[in-house]
Amino acid sequence: VRAGIEEFGLENTFFFNYDWRKDPLVHADRLNDFIQMVKEQGDYDRIALAAFSMGGTVTCSYLYKYGSDDLDTIILCSTAFQGTSCVGSLFSADFDLSLSSLWHRLALLTRDDTWENVVDYLNVVLEEAGVNNFLETFANGITDNLKGRIYEELLIPVFGHMPGLWALVPDMNYNSAKACMLNGTESEKLVARIDEYHYNVQNKAEKLLNDAMDNGTTVYVLAQYNWPSLPISDYVSERNTDNLIDVEYASGGAYSALLGETLGEDYVQKVPSEHNYISPDNMIDASTCMLPEQTWFFRGMGHVDYPYGESTDFIMYLARSEKQITVFDNENYPQFLTYDYDNAKLMPLTEETVAPTTTDTIFDILEKITHALASITKTVFESLI
Repeated sequence: VRAGIEEFGLENTFFFNYDWRKDPLVHADRLNDFIQMVKEQGDYDRIALAAFSMGGTVTCSYLYKYGSDDLDTIILCSTAFQGTSCVGSLFSADFDLSLSSLWHRLALLTRDDTWENVVDYLNVVLEEAGVNNFLETFANGITDNLKGRIYEELLIPVFGHMPGLWALVPDMNYNSAKACMLNGTESEKLVARIDEYHYNVQNKAEKLLNDAMDNGTTVYVLAQYNWPSLPISDYVSERNTDNLIDVEYASGGAYSALLGETLGEDYVQKVPSEHNYISPDNMIDASTCMLPEQTWFFRGMGHVDYPYGESTDFIMYLARSEKQITVFDNENYPQFLTYDYDNAKLMPLTEETVAPTTTDTIFDILEKITHALASITKTVFESLI
């Protein structure tokens, strides 16, 4: 908002909020009323719309109901317009605590290299000592025994009837989630509402966005990656996310390696093209995106975390575009970017910026010593047995 005010003026910058629990199709009606008010107040023909997080579900619902005649630009910033695996897994009764993933998530949240190393090293120690496994087994044993009550008495009555959360269930989980969370005739009306969104908005998002572009609206998709998700299941913990939304879903279909892994040395991008859509760190294949030429990726930036300055400058650059910009148009803003929090710099992601350092830190050395001691202890113990 601050960047928008400085770029376009206070009188030309507007903020639309909504209740995340409610039906995004209802919010689309409110958004339309809001847009008409903005157009009338400012005497605008069309407006630029930047959507964040769940705002992607509202924006796509708006396109489904009202089209894009009033929109000059659409920017989807870290949005869940294709859902998120953490909600899909939770609504499908697939959850178990991953303590190692929780520690890693906490480490990244510090945004400080030293503290991140400290927390990650503690995680290694607890993992080698078996503490993580003991606590996970204990906690998951409790949740397994109480899973039925947790769903029947808490998750289903509190969250199962919120259309806003159903908009976050990915297609792969949708049917199993309905079987888990909804049953009986009392859910018929809700099922009809969430089905309309799922089958006409989420599943047709590519067509909605392409129709907008055909109508002269510029469309941009921004996604972040290389963060762990919520540690609620083994499947979710392995996903490559912005700490909440999977990069696959936020980008509209990018093929991604699992968190901490790469696509492999022999990997070839899935959709043949004259352009290379594989990230310099070999983690993302953007060729499978709905809009590969209009989709940007930020390595190491958290969910809707666009620090004021160079990262918001990029959003303003897209917002004021008079023609459709692609990932090939500006060398300062290639398809893959990284953000340096220490120096507040948004930089192109290159092989040099992701190359491993040749010098071990004290934490790397300690980690190697810990692994070695654990291995020796295990060997001695097994030999004694």
